[in-house]
Amino acid sequence: MFVGDSTARLWNASQIAQNGLNWLHISQGIVVILFFLILVLAFAAASCIAQGALVYNVGGMKLLKKTSFKQILSIGAKAIIPIAILDIIVIIAVWLARFAISLPLSFVLGKNSTLMMVLYVITFIIFFVVAVGISIMQIYALNAMILQGATLVQAFKRAWEVIIEHWLVTLETAILQGLVVFAIGAVAAIIGIILTIPFMALYMLSIVNNNLLLFNLTIGCYLVIFVLYSLVLLGFVVTFQYSIWAQMFKKFGEGGVVPKLHRLVRALTNRTSVPQP
Repeated sequence: MFVGDSTARLWNASQIAQNGLNWLHISQGIVVILFFLILVLAFAAASCIAQGALVYNVGGMKLLKKTSFKQILSIGAKAIIPIAILDIIVIIAVWLARFAISLPLSFVLGKNSTLMMVLYVITFIIFFVVAVGISIMQIYALNAMILQGATLVQAFKRAWEVIIEHWLVTLETAILQGLVVFAIGAVAAIIGIILTIPFMALYMLSIVNNNLLLFNLTIGCYLVIFVLYSLVLLGFVVTFQYSIWAQMFKKFGEGGVVPKLHRLVRALTNRTSVPQP
């Protein structure tokens, strides 16, 4: 909103400047844009530090050695530049994949053809799989960088090797994780609706009584609760996902990871013992 409003102000100010040379609005717009960019950079830096700290805390956890919260954050801060580059590469890769799917979509919008609709559905499925794969590779690469000291190129190489070697376990984990996150989202939505009921009652009461003070208090309290609830929920889900993939990366390095599909087949065929010559 800040960027949109500031851009409009800059455009209007430039039109005024052409006639009356009034640069006051331009300077105000520049200040607002710079302030917003600083906020974006601050949040991006905090996100990169948190990613590194979370991966280190999960994957590098040692039973006999306790690491303070400050030390964990410092580890994430030292790796902020490679983590930021990794995130930028992943974002660009996802957007390129999204651009690839937009090409069939443009044909669908231009031509009402069954073949084009089928092509769009296929490309959408491919995009979804590619996007999920890129996200998983990003977390694997992040683990390689933080826990193994790998460079950016080495991290991508190791992440790709892990996915190729353990693709079935990775696929099973992604499916199970998606189901768990969906269940968490459903429960969170129900809880959110329950939390909304008192505010809806107060909102209706303020409208009926034409009470401006009660209306403002209701809206303000609702926004505060909504923001806090969203932060806690999203923070939990993100931490949950990163923790799972960090643990999986650690287990892959230790060996002994068997796909659940293999376990199921062995259980159904009674092949649970070690084969004898």
